[in-house]
Amino acid sequence: MDDNPKEQKALAKKKAKVVEDEDKTVKPDWMKAMEDSDDEETAEIEESPGGGSGKKKSRSQGKHKAMFTEKTMPKLSPTVLCVMMLAWLFFIVYTALALLRTVNQLSRNRFGSCLRAQQMVAMLCPYVMFAPMLSVLFLATRMRAIQLAQGDTERYQLPQPWVQSAMYLATYGVMLQVVFKLLTFSLNYRFDAQGTVVPVPSESRLARSVVAVLKYGLMACIYGGFTAVCVGATIMPAPKELWDGETPPLSASLRCTMMLTSTFFLIYLGLSLFRTAE
Repeated sequence: MDDNPKEQKALAKKKAKVVEDEDKTVKPDWMKAMEDSDDEETAEIEESPGGGSGKKKSRSQGKHKAMFTEKTMPKLSPTVLCVMMLAWLFFIVYTALALLRTVNQLSRNRFGSCLRAQQMVAMLCPYVMFAPMLSVLFLATRMRAIQLAQGDTERYQLPQPWVQSAMYLATYGVMLQVVFKLLTFSLNYRFDAQGTVVPVPSESRLARSVVAVLKYGLMACIYGGFTAVCVGATIMPAPKELWDGETPPLSASLRCTMMLTSTFFLIYLGLSLFRTAE
């Protein structure tokens, strides 16, 4: 018994509509290139001399072409570089602290130099706590750029160049703040006979003013870079040829990341202001 012609027509219309919707989907260049290469591999059919049915012949079998070559490979993005530097700083400080604690516990604080070094490294820990918060914010901003550029961030310069500069500013601010803390520790603190850290009173108001200016100058770099990255992620433009002028809304993960990092930075700023007032 033959099938109902009306059902066949309805099924054909559904298939045609699905194909039409797939054609309207905006796809990045790298996805189109992969689809074209797949079509080339299976499109060519070579007929046999005797008029047989023929067989498929793969044109590029064993000759897969990579998306990038050694010359065209894009360089590391500023986001990845900043996250790497912050991760190195964080792990170096905390690894040194863990090693010194282990040595002092096993030796029962027999080595005075290791005990003093542990206390010095422990004073750096609050300053490297910026690293994980900034890294998460940078990665969330990078993911937003990948979403809007559909993977081709170099072509559309996303994140914006000034946002990338802000990432470098905040990263170098954290690293220089750790170095600055080491210098001020060696100048303003000493160890007594029991190995306890004792502050050295400074009679020079000029020295105290210079230290305060440098401290808040580096904090301004960190907070300025952080604020610029948040603003840039919020107003990041979407390429018109990819989204027809309609920018997709911010994801929930990016909004939550910015709220959590803002809370952390505000609390730390208040703590620093109270310490300076004391």
